[in-house]
Amino acid sequence: GALTNRGGVPWKESMFFDPTDYGQCRDGILMYAGLGDQLLDCSLTAEVARRFVPSAVVEIDKSMFFHGQLLLEMACGGLACKSPSLLRFVSLLRQSLNPKSVPGMQ
Repeated sequence: GALTNRGGVPWKESMFFDPTDYGQCRDGILMYAGLGDQLLDCSLTAEVARRFVPSAVVEIDKSMFFHGQLLLEMACGGLACKSPSLLRFVSLLRQSLNPKSVPGMQ
């Protein structure tokens, strides 16, 4: 497994190939993006994923309002305050460690 951040461009992590075709990420790929991230075009990210990484599950979080929100919320105790976006991200991260629990992942 891997957790990466491409500065608002998560589709670049796939590098325009599907790692599952080469025996990597066999349990699947989860791409997470925030709808309100001004540095990211979510529709472009989803389209590139559909085209180049069809095995990926793309999650667009509607509760994200700005770039870096998760980091800010984490630094400010967002889990204790039950921040919706941070709780959603952590939930997806936990599920990705157990791929059978994520719809669309093996």
